[in-house]
Amino acid sequence: MKIILVRHGKPSFDLRTKVSPKALAESLAAYDLAGIENDSHPSSELCELIQESSMIFTSDLKRSLQSAARLSTKAKTSSPIFREIPVPSYLPYPFPLRAITWAVLGRILWYLGYSGKIETRTEARLRANKAAQQLIKHTNDDGAVVLIGHGLMNMFIAKSLQQQGWHSPSPTTRQHWSWAEFEQA
Repeated sequence: MKIILVRHGKPSFDLRTKVSPKALAESLAAYDLAGIENDSHPSSELCELIQESSMIFTSDLKRSLQSAARLSTKAKTSSPIFREIPVPSYLPYPFPLRAITWAVLGRILWYLGYSGKIETRTEARLRANKAAQQLIKHTNDDGAVVLIGHGLMNMFIAKSLQQQGWHSPSPTTRQHWSWAEFEQA
């Protein structure tokens, strides 16, 4: 029994563009609608690993769905439970910053307890626990269950899996197309 958490390919969204505080929510929404870059491809090792899977899950965001399509032609199950944890879209700064800077500042504030009107850390942990339970429920002896998801949500799911007795020889990273394999202890 194995669970493999994969991060999607590189998004086709320019995070270096400057964004005003008022336009941040719009920019974050555009990021969620973006797919992956045409030249973003998984390694052959990851493709081979996915072919051994018995079931593939994705979030319902385009970058996850497109990544899954590049990895395998197998049927996939998509769900919003696997979506990336949102970034606060209102930050009280008076000047434009690059979108990536807003995202980093927002994530830091989110970790410190500021969530605005988005999912809190506690709510994200609960969602990750439910997502981990869904993956565990579909494991079997024949192959791996794969999730093609997002950086931070995959890390939260990984922590939940570890708390439930699953272990991984490699850490979950936030690199595009990275993966971590989990087996039950």
